[in-house]
Amino acid sequence: MDLDVQANLNVLNITFTLRNLSRKADEMYYRITAYNDDPDSSVKNTKLNVDVPSSCEIYPGKNITVNETDNVSLNVTTTGNPPVYEYIWTHPNGSRLTANSTLIFTASRQDTGTYKVSVYNGVGDRSYCTRHVTVQYPPDRITCSNKTVLEGDDVQLVCSANGNPPPDMMWIRNGNIQGMGSTLLIKGVTKSEGGTYTFFTNNSLGYKSIEISITVQIRSKSPEITNPYKQVILFNEGKDVSLVCNASGYPVPNITWTKHGTVIGVGRIFKTRVKRNDSSCYTCTADNGIGHAKNASICLDVQYPPSNVKITPSIASTFLKEGDNLSLYCQGDSNPDPTYAWRHSGELLTSQQSRSLIIKNINQRQNGLYRCEAKNRLGFVLSKPIEVVVQYLDPLEVIGSSNKSYSQSNPLVLFNLSINAYPSNTSLSCSPSAPNILTTITSHDAGLNGKQYLVFVVIQNDVDNASILCKAENSVGVRERTFYRRPILLKESFAGQFRLTYPKWQDNLQDVKSAGYNDLKQKCIKILQAAYLGVPYLAAIKVKDFIKGSIIVRFELEVIGQVPDPLLPLREYIKTQGEEINGLQMDYNSIQKSSERHITSRDKF
Repeated sequence: MDLDVQANLNVLNITFTLRNLSRKADEMYYRITAYNDDPDSSVKNTKLNVDVPSSCEIYPGKNITVNETDNVSLNVTTTGNPPVYEYIWTHPNGSRLTANSTLIFTASRQDTGTYKVSVYNGVGDRSYCTRHVTVQYPPDRITCSNKTVLEGDDVQLVCSANGNPPPDMMWIRNGNIQGMGSTLLIKGVTKSEGGTYTFFTNNSLGYKSIEISITVQIRSKSPEITNPYKQVILFNEGKDVSLVCNASGYPVPNITWTKHGTVIGVGRIFKTRVKRNDSSCYTCTADNGIGHAKNASICLDVQYPPSNVKITPSIASTFLKEGDNLSLYCQGDSNPDPTYAWRHSGELLTSQQSRSLIIKNINQRQNGLYRCEAKNRLGFVLSKPIEVVVQYLDPLEVIGSSNKSYSQSNPLVLFNLSINAYPSNTSLSCSPSAPNILTTITSHDAGLNGKQYLVFVVIQNDVDNASILCKAENSVGVRERTFYRRPILLKESFAGQFRLTYPKWQDNLQDVKSAGYNDLKQKCIKILQAAYLGVPYLAAIKVKDFIKGSIIVRFELEVIGQVPDPLLPLREYIKTQGEEINGLQMDYNSIQKSSERHITSRDKF
């Protein structure tokens, strides 16, 4: 300290100086005593107050770490003279807080940071103290996003997560760790690497996870159809069928099915129960918007048994005259196309194996019911029958007479004629060539389609050139036969033969009493009668027998007078009609004379 004393007259100036004041050392009472010779001295007491600027310290005395939702208390102690009277607390975010010497709050994650307090006591500058508070919390607020990438590209998955202390992070797929940290990088990603990944994060306070997905797209590719190829598939009517169209491309193509340009279905598989009108080509179209749509077809052939089989002309009965041609046509619906056969009165016509039945020069034995049979692998159907009615008029046949000769003493001649015809209402008339010949005709039925007539001829006078023309007539036509009166001539038997070339008739020769044997014999007689129709010198025809092997038919002709070649009419007939007549196949070159010949009788009419 310094003491400076100055005196001037009656005034005494005393200066007391203290340096480097310290409140602890220098703040006290000071006494000044002034005296002189006067016994009354002067005493003066003065207190020295030392002002000290404020200072502060925050307790706890070090940075603190708390968990979220904990209570936090910061206490500030100060020094200075006079005492601190102003406290200003500042949040880490810069906002002011209301508090005095103690700051109390509930910790949240936003409260992490440095807290500052300024104190002031009016002396000098403000004093500042700080304390850092760390607020810990478990992982939270994970941010991720799904990824869609093209096959072969690199893909990077990035996730972020809050947490204090900072959490550990890892990537897991199918239970296996794929990587650590917030980023997972996959180079050249494949289709198999697509799918779900789990991002897992944890710290000392807890854990959290989230799933994200990688969609691996095949690079854009126009559609390609691998199936079906162009093909035809057989199905039976009523079966269930599934048509499959396999297509590739990216994006995945949409598939539509069309029939005749009309959409009938969508999707890879088209199912239907097929009907017969479903036979068609079905087209699948694959389209994904890339390039041109692709098409492929598959054809269904729906098969079914014959149906709606009928004969045309579609009439119940058809009427023909013997010698006309018969033409019938069979039609129906089936798939596959059927084979056709024809039945006559229940018997299969082996020579008719097409849908058309053509019979030329139809004869009376071909009269009856005809049906068409249509057959495929799925079944067969017979048509309704159509009746073929053959109208005919056979030549007049002399089956006997009561008197075959004429003389002046016996003018009566009897002719017994037989007529086979349909319709059976046949009329017979006989016209004499001279007025002095009288004829009388009587008739009676002979079977279903036959009649027999007895003709009485009375010649009143001797007429050398007398003749009688007998005429049979029905709706078919007219058959005539003329009987001549001529001189008595010798009647000869002439034996001839011809060969049949159709071997099936061999079976009919086994039993001469069988129906087949008799049928063959009657066929041969009909041919001979037709060949010699109207031949004046012919008296009778007879089929004698058959020789097996080549089927030689031996026959006998009764001729009147000397005939140079009795076989000539037969040869001419075969030449004009052809070798196939009445269901028999004849060998023209085999017509020849047999070795037997003898004189039998005399005859006139």
